[in-house]
Amino acid sequence: EADGTYWTGMAYLFDRHYEEALPCFDHILLAFPLCPYREDAAFRSATCDYGLSQFDRAETKLTTFLEEYPRSKLASEAHLLLGDIAAAQGRLQLAVREYQLVPEGDIHIEHYNFAAFRCGEILAELKDYDGLIAHFDRYLDRNREGSNFPQALYWQGNAWWQKGEQERAL
Repeated sequence: EADGTYWTGMAYLFDRHYEEALPCFDHILLAFPLCPYREDAAFRSATCDYGLSQFDRAETKLTTFLEEYPRSKLASEAHLLLGDIAAAQGRLQLAVREYQLVPEGDIHIEHYNFAAFRCGEILAELKDYDGLIAHFDRYLDRNREGSNFPQALYWQGNAWWQKGEQERAL
Protein backbone atom coordinates (compact mmCIF):
# COMPACT_ATOMS: atom_id res chain seq x y z
CA GLU A 1 0.00 0.00 0.00
CA ALA A 2 2.82 2.43 0.83
CA ASP A 3 4.47 1.92 -2.57
CA GLY A 4 1.21 2.40 -4.47
CA THR A 5 0.28 5.47 -2.42
CA TYR A 6 3.69 7.06 -2.94
CA TRP A 7 3.76 6.49 -6.70
CA THR A 8 0.17 7.65 -7.09
CA GLY A 9 1.16 10.85 -5.30
CA MET A 10 4.20 11.24 -7.54
CA ALA A 11 2.06 10.79 -10.67
CA TYR A 12 -0.30 13.51 -9.47
CA LEU A 13 2.63 15.73 -8.51
CA PHE A 14 4.31 15.39 -11.91
CA ASP A 15 1.03 16.47 -13.52
CA ARG A 16 0.84 19.40 -11.09
CA HIS A 17 -2.32 18.05 -9.49
CA TYR A 18 -1.23 19.16 -6.03
CA GLU A 19 -4.63 18.76 -4.36
CA GLU A 20 -4.75 15.11 -5.35
CA ALA A 21 -1.08 14.45 -4.55
CA LEU A 22 -1.05 16.01 -1.09
CA PRO A 23 -3.25 13.41 0.67
CA CYS A 24 -1.11 10.61 -0.76
CA PHE A 25 2.07 11.98 0.80
CA ASP A 26 0.35 12.92 4.06
CA HIS A 27 -1.11 9.39 4.28
CA ILE A 28 2.38 7.91 4.00
CA LEU A 29 3.59 10.17 6.82
CA LEU A 30 0.69 9.20 9.07
CA ALA A 31 0.24 5.51 8.29
CA PHE A 32 3.71 4.19 7.47
CA PRO A 33 6.34 5.26 10.03
CA LEU A 34 8.94 2.81 8.67
CA CYS A 35 8.28 3.40 4.98
CA PRO A 36 11.44 3.99 2.90
CA TYR A 37 9.59 6.81 1.09
CA ARG A 38 8.95 8.76 4.29
CA GLU A 39 11.73 11.34 3.79
CA ASP A 40 10.72 11.99 0.20
CA ALA A 41 7.02 12.08 1.13
CA ALA A 42 7.73 14.75 3.75
CA PHE A 43 9.41 16.92 1.12
CA ARG A 44 6.72 16.25 -1.51
CA SER A 45 3.95 17.14 0.94
CA ALA A 46 5.58 20.54 1.45
CA THR A 47 6.02 20.88 -2.31
CA CYS A 48 2.30 20.31 -2.82
CA ASP A 49 1.47 23.03 -0.28
CA TYR A 50 3.88 25.33 -2.12
CA GLY A 51 2.19 24.48 -5.43
CA LEU A 52 -1.17 25.31 -3.87
CA SER A 53 0.21 28.68 -2.66
CA GLN A 54 -0.19 27.56 0.96
CA PHE A 55 3.12 29.22 1.76
CA ASP A 56 2.86 29.26 5.55
CA ARG A 57 2.07 25.55 5.67
CA ALA A 58 4.80 24.79 3.13
CA GLU A 59 7.33 26.82 5.13
CA THR A 60 6.49 24.96 8.34
CA LYS A 61 6.78 21.59 6.61
CA LEU A 62 10.05 22.51 4.89
CA THR A 63 11.58 23.74 8.14
CA THR A 64 10.53 20.52 9.87
CA PHE A 65 11.88 18.52 6.92
CA LEU A 66 15.29 20.19 7.24
CA GLU A 67 15.33 19.56 10.99
CA GLU A 68 14.46 15.88 10.55
CA TYR A 69 16.62 15.26 7.46
CA PRO A 70 19.51 17.76 7.53
CA ARG A 71 21.66 15.61 5.22
CA SER A 72 18.91 14.89 2.72
CA LYS A 73 19.68 15.13 -0.98
CA LEU A 74 16.56 17.30 -1.13
CA ALA A 75 17.86 19.84 1.42
CA SER A 76 19.05 22.26 -1.28
CA GLU A 77 15.65 22.14 -2.97
CA ALA A 78 14.02 22.79 0.41
CA HIS A 79 16.20 25.88 0.87
CA LEU A 80 15.31 27.01 -2.66
CA LEU A 81 11.58 26.78 -1.88
CA LEU A 82 12.08 28.53 1.46
CA GLY A 83 13.91 31.31 -0.38
CA ASP A 84 11.04 31.63 -2.85
CA ILE A 85 8.50 31.77 -0.03
CA ALA A 86 10.44 34.40 1.90
CA ALA A 87 10.92 36.51 -1.24
CA ALA A 88 7.22 36.28 -2.13
CA GLN A 89 6.36 37.47 1.36
CA GLY A 90 8.83 40.36 1.26
CA ARG A 91 11.21 38.87 3.83
CA LEU A 92 14.20 39.62 1.66
CA GLN A 93 17.04 39.09 4.15
CA LEU A 94 15.66 35.62 4.93
CA ALA A 95 15.32 34.92 1.21
CA VAL A 96 18.99 35.80 0.70
CA ARG A 97 20.04 33.47 3.54
CA GLU A 98 17.97 30.59 2.15
CA TYR A 99 19.15 31.07 -1.43
CA GLN A 100 22.76 31.16 -0.25
CA LEU A 101 22.30 27.74 1.37
CA VAL A 102 21.23 26.13 -1.93
CA PRO A 103 24.77 25.48 -3.27
CA GLU A 104 25.72 23.51 -0.14
CA GLY A 105 24.08 20.38 -1.53
CA ASP A 106 23.66 18.49 -4.76
CA ILE A 107 21.16 20.35 -6.90
CA HIS A 108 20.44 20.58 -10.62
CA ILE A 109 22.39 23.37 -12.33
CA GLU A 110 19.23 25.22 -13.39
CA HIS A 111 18.04 25.44 -9.78
CA TYR A 112 21.54 26.32 -8.64
CA ASN A 113 21.73 29.20 -11.11
CA PHE A 114 18.18 30.34 -10.33
CA ALA A 115 18.99 30.57 -6.62
CA ALA A 116 22.25 32.41 -7.27
CA PHE A 117 20.76 35.02 -9.57
CA ARG A 118 17.54 35.48 -7.62
CA CYS A 119 19.73 36.11 -4.57
CA GLY A 120 21.76 38.61 -6.60
CA GLU A 121 18.60 40.45 -7.67
CA ILE A 122 17.48 40.74 -4.06
CA LEU A 123 20.88 41.95 -2.86
CA ALA A 124 20.80 44.62 -5.59
CA GLU A 125 17.26 45.59 -4.55
CA LEU A 126 18.49 45.91 -0.96
CA LYS A 127 21.41 48.01 -2.25
CA ASP A 128 23.80 45.63 -0.49
CA TYR A 129 26.48 46.02 -3.11
CA ASP A 130 29.29 44.62 -0.97
CA GLY A 131 27.13 41.57 -0.25
CA LEU A 132 26.34 41.26 -3.95
CA ILE A 133 30.01 41.31 -4.92
CA ALA A 134 30.90 38.76 -2.23
CA HIS A 135 27.97 36.54 -3.24
CA PHE A 136 29.16 36.34 -6.84
CA ASP A 137 32.79 35.94 -5.74
CA ARG A 138 31.68 32.71 -4.01
CA TYR A 139 29.64 31.72 -7.08
CA LEU A 140 32.64 32.21 -9.38
CA ASP A 141 35.00 30.44 -6.96
CA ARG A 142 32.77 27.35 -6.95
CA ASN A 143 33.37 27.15 -10.71
CA ARG A 144 30.55 24.68 -11.17
CA GLU A 145 30.03 23.33 -14.67
CA GLY A 146 27.08 25.12 -16.24
CA SER A 147 27.53 28.29 -14.18
CA ASN A 148 26.73 31.53 -15.93
CA PHE A 149 30.01 33.42 -15.50
CA PRO A 150 29.16 36.35 -17.82
CA GLN A 151 25.95 37.02 -15.91
CA ALA A 152 27.77 36.83 -12.56
CA LEU A 153 30.40 39.29 -13.81
CA TYR A 154 27.64 41.60 -15.04
CA TRP A 155 26.09 41.67 -11.56
CA GLN A 156 29.46 42.35 -9.97
CA GLY A 157 30.20 45.13 -12.45
CA ASN A 158 26.79 46.64 -11.77
CA ALA A 159 27.48 46.56 -8.03
CA TRP A 160 30.87 48.25 -8.48
CA TRP A 161 29.21 50.88 -10.69
CA GLN A 162 26.55 51.57 -8.06
CA LYS A 163 29.32 52.00 -5.48
CA GLY A 164 30.81 54.75 -7.65
CA GLU A 165 33.79 52.69 -8.76
CA GLN A 166 33.24 52.88 -12.51
CA GLU A 167 36.76 51.85 -13.51
CA ARG A 168 36.57 48.74 -11.40
CA ALA A 169 33.11 48.06 -12.80
CA LEU A 170 34.44 48.15 -16.32
